Order: sequence, then structure tokens, then C-alpha cells
Amino acid sequence: MTQRRIALAFLLALCPIGCSRWFVVVPVGSLHSTVLFEFRESLDAEKSRFRITGLSVFLVEDGAARSPAIWLLSGAARVDQIAYGAPPEGLSQLGAPSPLLPGQVYFVQAGDKPIFSSIPGHASAFFAVTEDGVVRACERSECASIAARALGT
Repeated sequence: MTQRRIALAFLLALCPIGCSRWFVVVPVGSLHSTVLFEFRESLDAEKSRFRITGLSVFLVEDGAARSPAIWLLSGAARVDQIAYGAPPEGLSQLGAPSPLLPGQVYFVQAGDKPIFSSIPGHASAFFAVTEDGVVRACERSECASIAARALGT
């Protein structure tokens, strides 16, 4: 039993270096109202509050996120969602956000750092903006066809 405790303690000591956990970011909304990034424990779960320490949105071209980010937040805020272009108290916007456009594919990534845990969390998602301005979360391959329909190609 003592060897098990030693092994567990060793693994927990290494965890801050090599461990992380995943949560889910779900892009929703439309360009005509508000684009939101909702945070959840899983896809089928309700929104949950996370201590978000950063959020980045990238334009996707040729299937890859293009740098630099079109919107970047840094700091820390305990939230269950973030509206595009409207950082919550505790998160600083690094530059003005670029407008989201119909027919484009984007990639969002977020990080969180719980106060009482050394294990950081990560979330990411691809999303496309349809021809009528609706934001749709999608798999990378599906996003390209949504964007092509929006552009009429």
C-alpha cells in the first residue's frame, strides 16, 4: 500500500508539468445579434463557469489557423460565456477585434486555470459564419463546405 501512495504522489507531482484537462467551447449566435463562446464540461452539458485565462480567435485559411489572432484576450475571469468583442471584467483585449464575416471559417481556443488546481484546462473549436450571418460550430472539414455555400462557390 505504501508503494502505491508513493507512486500516486510521484504522479501528482509530475502532473503540473505534463497534465491538462479538456473542456468545451461552443460558438453560437449570429452577426445580427451577438456571437458568444459558451463554456461547458462536455458538448451535451449546460454552460459552466470556468476561470478563463485567455481566449484567441483565428481566421482559418487552407485548413489552418492563420496568425496573428484576430481577437485576443488575456487575464482571468470566472465566466460561462464570452461575447465576441466584449471582454468580461478581468480579461484584457489585446487590440481591437477584426469583424467576423460570412463565408469565413474561424478557430477559437480558450484556456482556464482553476484557483484550487494546478491542472490547466484547454478548449478549442472551429466555426463558420453562414451566408445569413449565423455562427455554426463545425468540424474542420465541414466548415469549408459551409463557407463555400456562404460565398456561393
